[in-house]
Amino acid sequence: MEMSRDRLRGALLARCREDRIEPPKTTRIERVLGAAEAMFERNFTTTTVQRLSLESVGKLEELIVAEAAPAGVPAGGQDAPQGDGQAQAAAAASGGRRAFLQELKEDPGPLQLETLLAEIVKLERVKAVGLPAALFEGVSEKVVAGWRARAMKMYPSDFEAAAPPVRLTVLAALCQVRQAELIDGLVELLIQLVHKISVRAEQKVEGELNAEFRRVQGKNGILVKLATAALELPEEIVRKALYPVVGERTLEDIIAEAKANEKELRTRVRTKLRGSYSHHYRRGLPKLLKAVRFRSSNDTFKPVMDALDLLKRYDGSDADFYAAAEAVPLEHVVPDDWRDAVLDLDSDLVERIPYELCVLVALRKAIRRREIWVEGANTWRNPDEDLPADFEDNRDVHYEALSKPRDPADFIADLQKRTWRRWTG
Repeated sequence: MEMSRDRLRGALLARCREDRIEPPKTTRIERVLGAAEAMFERNFTTTTVQRLSLESVGKLEELIVAEAAPAGVPAGGQDAPQGDGQAQAAAAASGGRRAFLQELKEDPGPLQLETLLAEIVKLERVKAVGLPAALFEGVSEKVVAGWRARAMKMYPSDFEAAAPPVRLTVLAALCQVRQAELIDGLVELLIQLVHKISVRAEQKVEGELNAEFRRVQGKNGILVKLATAALELPEEIVRKALYPVVGERTLEDIIAEAKANEKELRTRVRTKLRGSYSHHYRRGLPKLLKAVRFRSSNDTFKPVMDALDLLKRYDGSDADFYAAAEAVPLEHVVPDDWRDAVLDLDSDLVERIPYELCVLVALRKAIRRREIWVEGANTWRNPDEDLPADFEDNRDVHYEALSKPRDPADFIADLQKRTWRRWTG
């Protein structure tokens, strides 16, 4: 159903012209549209309530009961005076649920581990409502989003005043849409946190190395001399043009130092990452893997999926290494420059902490490439679901909406023409 009253009005007038019926007057049109919207709302809410279990209905109603303020206390929780003892007593009596409906409407906090943990708790509470996956099956996403927006604007008193079918439907729409949004938010937090700890480790190590003593003195001047000689004598061989300017031994020292610095940089970065992850961020990983289900339709990324299953199996274990009998995926998970940090040289066992870091980095890359998707998400959902359900049957309609030709040759010719115009001005 179209949500915009203006578009509904336009559709009604278009239908009148198509059927050669004289359009009614403005007031009559508004009454017709109002009746149609009321009929749709009645049918929609009735169908939604029928799809809800008794347990889900009870938990949705609990949200309102918990939010309700006692007589004499302003409704809305957040609008009530903070020093009101009666409001605080109501919150305590409801077991902390009084603020959950308001909390459910709020966006995540700053980029940190505590935000990730708080969003996981929020997601678990929404899942506990037990809404069926097919609750709004056959209903446009725009319609459900409209009811979600309606719930975001409502106060507890508005929920209480609404008829039960409307109240349950608007709460169900809020919970289901927010559940997908919470999952998307957790994935975004994961992507940003993995990037954050990696960048911070590199910046700290680079700062430490830059502050240390440089073994080969005057490297900048040496490099300037080399570049000048190469430009002035481009036809000369290295021995005749460069060695007289800078000795062969000095060049060897510069190369050796560069290699040593690069190796030391990688080693120190791994050490920083390990320390930051193991002492702080690691406690959020098991909770995240329980709250969010990752999926992949690409067999190339099966090692990453197997690695995630391995991490889940070792949740709660105090072992420093994975058991020798475990088939630990390394290919496509552990980069070559991390192998010596992950594998113990003496026992050939895989150390858990650096391996978990490698898994997180591989997971981040796969998610951003949409090779691994998240169950129940919206932005990070299965990319196969991005196409409309009727895409194959109505290709012409969808291509026309995108203003794209169906013939690949026409598309390529148009792209080449636009590219040529851009280059030639």
